[in-house]
Amino acid sequence: MKKPVKILDVSRAIFFSLMILFCLPTIAQKPQVKNYNSQLATDWFTLQLRLIRTTPGFSPPVASRALGYAGLTLYESLVNGMPEYQSLAGILNEFKGTPKPELGKEYHWILVANTAQANITKSLYGNTSKENLISVDSLAGVYSRRYQNDIDKETLTRSIKYGEAISRKILRLRLGRVSGHPQPKECKPCNLIGARTELL
Repeated sequence: MKKPVKILDVSRAIFFSLMILFCLPTIAQKPQVKNYNSQLATDWFTLQLRLIRTTPGFSPPVASRALGYAGLTLYESLVNGMPEYQSLAGILNEFKGTPKPELGKEYHWILVANTAQANITKSLYGNTSKENLISVDSLAGVYSRRYQNDIDKETLTRSIKYGEAISRKILRLRLGRVSGHPQPKECKPCNLIGARTELL
């Protein structure tokens, strides 16, 4: 029996998520994720690196944990638009998966991922400055405005709601681990004080 991979193995989680995006042109068929480049991933993780430097309490263990959850959120928000890949449910320790998209319905995967990243970032860095939170909303708005006119209103709403559902599921996983396991002292700002439970 294989030993489950720990969710805090963030180096693998983030690397895997980003590599999936860099290789998009070869792994899916139209009109799936392959139509888009890796810019969304680059922009969101560049912003998070800035948040790590400017948010209280983000020691290396806390920062790596935050990037791990963000990487998992990114991958799970896109995997259903990549037919040859599968969810990490049952592979990562304690992770049972995220909601499935509606069968036969269209989704705009960049908008799904954009919404999921905006929500999980606000949760992970909930104790950051007001200026940083404005930056999160600003980046989310850039991608919303860029693509919202490419699809009908129903697909737009469906994509946003699906991104929200994915981030809520992973946030529950994160908060469940916080409540069920002792945390190192340096993790308190990220895992307890910074948690934005209103996003649930």
